[in-house]
Amino acid sequence: MKCPYCSQENTRVIDSRPAEDNSSIRRRRLCDSCGKRFTTYEKIETIPIIVIKKDNNREPYDRSKIEDGILLWLESGDCSYCLFVDELAGEQQVVVKPLPAYLNSFNMKNAGIAGCTILGNGSISIILDIPNLYQMAQTY
Repeated sequence: MKCPYCSQENTRVIDSRPAEDNSSIRRRRLCDSCGKRFTTYEKIETIPIIVIKKDNNREPYDRSKIEDGILLWLESGDCSYCLFVDELAGEQQVVVKPLPAYLNSFNMKNAGIAGCTILGNGSISIILDIPNLYQMAQTY
């Protein structure tokens, strides 16, 4: 910090405390060259975080969107991926069945879906094909 009296840069902090408004720090400094004391106030400078969407629209960062979601760590072969999801339905060991033939016309394999399974309650759950899902995300 430069001394305001002699413009030398060899100053040191002799006292530091929060300022009265609690939004800055008040520091008393002593210049080693001229021996004069002076006070500085340090304020945190915040820069807003902006999220740029795929369509180049911009919106302010909303922390609650991250807090409400779940980040999954996935590994396939020698690659690792993170997948952000809204919720998990649960975790079960299942037998993966191939997709029914009538779904092949929708090109589900290239959409990141590897197959499906029937859960204990009778509902059908899809199985993600992580490498294809990653490849699709890179393409778009």
